[in-house]
Amino acid sequence: VIMGIGLAFRMAWRGALALGLLLSQGGEFGFVLFAQAQHAQLIAPEAASLFGAIVTLSMATTPFLMALAKPLRNDPRAVKGERQGPTGDAANALIVGYGRFGQTVGQMLNASGLSVTLIDTDVEMIDVAGGFGAKV
Repeated sequence: VIMGIGLAFRMAWRGALALGLLLSQGGEFGFVLFAQAQHAQLIAPEAASLFGAIVTLSMATTPFLMALAKPLRNDPRAVKGERQGPTGDAANALIVGYGRFGQTVGQMLNASGLSVTLIDTDVEMIDVAGGFGAKV
């Protein structure tokens, strides 16, 4: 369903597939929801236990699903050679490492109007960031 929504919003099918697989798992909120539903006697305890097991399995299998689908998610036509380095645009800030924290800091600096140069050694992260318009 989520892949279909991504396709409806004109995402590339590989990106929509990745999004659908990543968001296909149940979340921790499911445990709280099922416990409250059981407490309110909306569902039987056996059903709450079964639903909790399903959420747990979905959370445990998501990394394996992502690993198995990696060949489908990655575009085989993507350029695997050298990436263009930074230009001499005299950025105000330098972020080394474009992981979660680096992305957050970069977004905050960009929102403040500061130009940022981003450096990372993870080729996949560089390609993902390029898909969102960031120059890493």
